[in-house]
Amino acid sequence: VKNYTDKRGRRLSAIFLRLPSRSELPDYYLTIKKPVDMEKIRSHMMANKYQDIDSMVEDFVMMFNNACTYNEPESLIYKDALVLHKVLLETRRDIEGDEDSHVPNVTLLIQELI
Repeated sequence: VKNYTDKRGRRLSAIFLRLPSRSELPDYYLTIKKPVDMEKIRSHMMANKYQDIDSMVEDFVMMFNNACTYNEPESLIYKDALVLHKVLLETRRDIEGDEDSHVPNVTLLIQELI
């Protein structure tokens, strides 16, 4: 997920590596109750705080949901979150070796959540 690039070679995860600072976007922290970034996920992983893949995936999903909650659907961050969410689900399916599992329509699921 972190290394995923689009057709132009742009790494979509760049904005998700670190949360915005409170001084940059104070309203982000009023809107988003559980802020998560890739650095936090990485540190939890390195410290063996995840019991299983599901726990780690939950944090990724939270991060992408946060992006879609805070940003407008037309924004690049929102769209990148949807793409990376789908990449996450596809990667998880590949890791688990479940060829028959269906990757859901992430856009539809996000719209239902917010």
